[in-house]
Amino acid sequence: DKNIIEIALAASINTKFDNGKLRGTLRQAMVDILPNEVRNRTSKVTFLKYAAKQCRELLLDPELDIDSKHPVWQWIDKQAFEKNKKLFLENSHTDTILIFQLNRVVYLALWLDHIAKSELR
Repeated sequence: DKNIIEIALAASINTKFDNGKLRGTLRQAMVDILPNEVRNRTSKVTFLKYAAKQCRELLLDPELDIDSKHPVWQWIDKQAFEKNKKLFLENSHTDTILIFQLNRVVYLALWLDHIAKSELR
């Protein structure tokens, strides 16, 4: 929903990071719903293994076509993406931020493809 995205983007860094804790907006929204022990915890289950597997599958998908002329490169540094992709695929790199960034680029490219196809209808 466009309104939710606009609200999320408009929130200040202090609101989003609530005294250095991620998900400040969500934590504040849950004040009267979740017990403080749950709402304020900083640990969580790691999904890194699954995120890495999913990222690898996305990057190696033969149907994924993000060629050099793809519109995603208007916003993304293609050389940096390719360098990080190679680092991840060759070394089974398990850096959470790297995996997150690679996935976001692929999702953005897929979203742009979807938008372009929708406009043709």
